[in-house]
Amino acid sequence: MKVEIFGRKDCSVCGGIKDKFTLFLERWGVAGSVVVEYHDTETVDGLSKMMQRGCRDVPAVVILDYGGQVVVTWQGRPIESKEFKPYFEHLKKTLPNAVPEKNNA
Repeated sequence: MKVEIFGRKDCSVCGGIKDKFTLFLERWGVAGSVVVEYHDTETVDGLSKMMQRGCRDVPAVVILDYGGQVVVTWQGRPIESKEFKPYFEHLKKTLPNAVPEKNNA
């Protein structure tokens, strides 16, 4: 799976979202099965990619399945771990060495 995060330097929430995903994916024991990418929308490439995903506001987060299809998108607000956790629950069941959660988050 892949998580694409779109943000700008002047967005106080944007940079922290990548850290949040990294932290929680590690905590849930599925970090090795998920690629997390941050795209700076102040660059042509970043803005273009964001528009391709149908996003118009930052921060934006897009979760894609293994086939590259968009599963869910959030934009224009910070998201909480409880909002994105359900999209990774199935990975814990399929990973032979997934570690148990450290905290209930």
